[in-house]
Amino acid sequence: MPGQESSGGQPAESEPSGLAEVLRLAGQLAADGQPGEAEALLRGLLAQLAPVHFALGRMLLGKGELGPAIALLGVASLLQPESLDALLALASALARAGRPAEAANLVGLGRGM
Repeated sequence: MPGQESSGGQPAESEPSGLAEVLRLAGQLAADGQPGEAEALLRGLLAQLAPVHFALGRMLLGKGELGPAIALLGVASLLQPESLDALLALASALARAGRPAEAANLVGLGRGM
């Protein structure tokens, strides 16, 4: 993944080292007829962004900015469906926004985790 180093302390040659490099490599893989590898690379990058969506969503929820909080927490839940914290934060945001049925549905889904 981005930022990994080889045993010599230098970035590993086969590992992309930044966002632009990951995107370039994914595009190259797809162009070279390796869409599965490109998809795996991009999904790995998305998974790394889930905590950012979660943290910003929680911060906005605390400020009462419910619409943006719901959007960000929803993305976090999609990126990390195993995260009970993201699911419960999304349910809380939905309940505060006057959408209790949606919140209850999410909490019900979380029980099966």
